[in-house]
Amino acid sequence: MILRYSSIQKTLWLLCGLTLPLFSVSYFRLNIEAMGLKLALPFFIIIFIGTFFLLFIKQYKISYSILSNKILFFYIWIFFIWQLFECLRAFDIFLGAREIIRLIFGIITFFIIYLCFPKDKKFLSHFLTVVIWASSILMGFLIYKYLFIFKSPFLGSELNYQTRESRNQLTQYFLYIFPYLFFYTFYIRKRIYKIIPFVLILFGLIYSGSRGTIIALVIGFLITFIIAIYNKIRILSIFKVIAGVILCASIFLFMIRPIERVILNKELEVFDRFYALYRPDAVANIGTYDLRSELIKTAWDDFQKDPILGIGSANFIFMNNGDRLPTHNDYLAIAVEDGLVGLILFLIILGIIYKRILTAKIKPRGNDQHYYLGMLWSFNSIIIFLNFMNCYPTVLFWMNLGLSLVILEILHRDQNVAVAYSP
Repeated sequence: MILRYSSIQKTLWLLCGLTLPLFSVSYFRLNIEAMGLKLALPFFIIIFIGTFFLLFIKQYKISYSILSNKILFFYIWIFFIWQLFECLRAFDIFLGAREIIRLIFGIITFFIIYLCFPKDKKFLSHFLTVVIWASSILMGFLIYKYLFIFKSPFLGSELNYQTRESRNQLTQYFLYIFPYLFFYTFYIRKRIYKIIPFVLILFGLIYSGSRGTIIALVIGFLITFIIAIYNKIRILSIFKVIAGVILCASIFLFMIRPIERVILNKELEVFDRFYALYRPDAVANIGTYDLRSELIKTAWDDFQKDPILGIGSANFIFMNNGDRLPTHNDYLAIAVEDGLVGLILFLIILGIIYKRILTAKIKPRGNDQHYYLGMLWSFNSIIIFLNFMNCYPTVLFWMNLGLSLVILEILHRDQNVAVAYSP
C-alpha cells in the first residue's frame, strides 16, 4: 500500500522554504567542529523529505526521472568518482575528506530536490512566495542589527557580533534569491506591498558590499536580457522592469547619505570596495585585488605541475602550511586540484543544464516567463560568480541546479514550454 503523501510532502517543502534563508546566517548553522562543517536547518529538512520520499513513493516514478536525465546524472556520478580519486591524493586526508563530504551533501541535495519537489506550478509559486517573504523578514532583522546596533559599514552573517567572516554565504544566498525576487516583484500582479521584500533584500545586497555578487548579478541580467530579446519574451514588460530598477536605485541614492551621516557617521563600505578596483592603493584595508591576483598566479603555477590530474583535493591550501587562502575562483580551483579532467566534467554538467535552459521554447506572451527568466538570470549569475568565489561543493549551489531542472519540468508538464531533453 502506497501512502498518499502529497499534502505532507508539500507541507514539508513549504517548511523548507520558510527556513531556507537560514542558509545565509551563521548563527543558525550547526557547527560540526570535528569535520570543519557548518550545516543549516534546511539541509536536515531536505534530508528528511528525501528519506520520506524514498520510503513511500512509487519506484517507477524514480526510475522515470532518472532515465529522463540519465546522461546528466552519469556525468555527475563520474565527477563525484573523480573527486573521490583526488581525495585519495590529498596530503592531508582530513582536508580532502571534508571537501568530499561537502560535495556529497550537495549532490544528495540536488537529487532530492529534483526527485522529490512537487512538479506543480501553483505549488512552485507558493514555495517561492514563502522563500521571498521569509528571506525579507530575516534580512530586515539582520540589517537592523548591523545598521542600528553594531553601526557597521557592511552587512555580515553573524547575529551576535560584527564580523566579515562567513559573509560569503550571505552574499551567495543573495545571488540565488534575488533574480526570482526581481521578477516576482515586477512581473506578477504588480501590487505595492511586493516592493517591501524587494527593497529589503536589494538594500541588504548593496549593504553587504560584495563586489563579486553585484558584478555577477549585473552581467547575468545583461545576458538574460539579450536572450529574452532574442526569444521575443515580453520585451515591453522587461523595459518596465528596468524602469522600476532605475527608480529603486534613485531612491537608494537619496537614502544612503542620511544613513551614512545620521546613523553610521561613516561611509558604507560598498563604495570603497568598488573604488578599490580602480585605485587599489587609495582605500586602506578594503581591496583584495592584489591578494587575488597573487592567488591566481600561484594557482596557475600549481596547475602547470600536473595539468591533467591536478595536484589533489585541498592541496592548494595545504602546500603552504594551511596559510594560503582559497583561489576564490571555482574554475581555477577545480583545474588546479582536479586537473583538466575534473574541470571538463564540471563544465559538461553545467553545459548540459544550460543547454536545456536555452532550448526551452517559451511562448512570447505566456504566463510563466517570470519562472523561466528568474531561473535563467540566476543560472547566468552563478556561471559568472564562480569566477569570484569557491562555492561549487556547497548545498546551495547544487540546490539551485536541482531547482532549475524542476522549473523546466514544471513548465514542460504545463505545456507552456517545450524542453529538449537531449544533452
